[in-house]
Amino acid sequence: MEKQFGDLSQFKGRDVELFRSSDLKNTAIYFTDVEDENRETAQEYFELLRFGLEGGDHQVYIRFPKTDYFVEMIGGGFGSGRRDMKQADGKNVWYDVHKSQFTVYSHGDNLILLIGRMDWTPEFNFMKKAASYDKGNPFNHPYPNETFVNFEQIEKALSMTFLKIPEDVRKIQYCFKTKDENPKYFLVDSPAYNSQYKNHRFFVIENEVVKEFEVKNFTRYRDGGTTIITVIDENGIEHKFFSPTSLPTKTLCEKWDEEELIEVTEEEKQKLATLLELELEPVLSEED
Repeated sequence: MEKQFGDLSQFKGRDVELFRSSDLKNTAIYFTDVEDENRETAQEYFELLRFGLEGGDHQVYIRFPKTDYFVEMIGGGFGSGRRDMKQADGKNVWYDVHKSQFTVYSHGDNLILLIGRMDWTPEFNFMKKAASYDKGNPFNHPYPNETFVNFEQIEKALSMTFLKIPEDVRKIQYCFKTKDENPKYFLVDSPAYNSQYKNHRFFVIENEVVKEFEVKNFTRYRDGGTTIITVIDENGIEHKFFSPTSLPTKTLCEKWDEEELIEVTEEEKQKLATLLELELEPVLSEED
């Protein structure tokens, strides 16, 4: 995956909190390579930016010790807990399979960052709120609309860059074919790390000729995944792709309009991905 960077300055004006490691010495010892003679004076820290619910799903950015940029995380939406206790879970796509997951527990100005899977004894770091910006509610006039705490530290953090979630990596969501001897293939893909319905693409492949149809409507039901995709072909004709629930009670099969479809082999799927020049999400094994 190619690394691309963005500027955090684009988020100026959004509600944000900045958390920083509270134990600089132990952060340096456990998360960096510190020579024995420097252990008593070593200081390093994590920084975590938590943005408010505005302008997208990705709310958490983390700067790791000894780096000069933040990393954009997948997920990180904070659910409500008891009083001001909150929890968030997400993923860092640049870490290996064991350390890609992260969990954040926050309680007021205090926060615990867990890195890694719970069944693999995750690493953790204690953090404390260092700064915040709250633009307030404009309808609260005549009360102050903006609240700053150590705003210069927010300004410094937002002047840095961040490693972006890969935008060109794709994931195959559906891949089926007709029962003909010379079959027609149907493939639906989406960005691997931002699979909103509006970002799905629909391809029809016949004799290695690729046609992309416009997705007019994408509906997925909460019954285990029953999906209906309405597309429009190059002649303006409307078609429907149907995929039933994946639950064990599944009795129906995939259909293109009224024609039944069958699954493709893994080899066929890889050939189609190559034909479409898709960069697929890497699959990491437990040993990786």
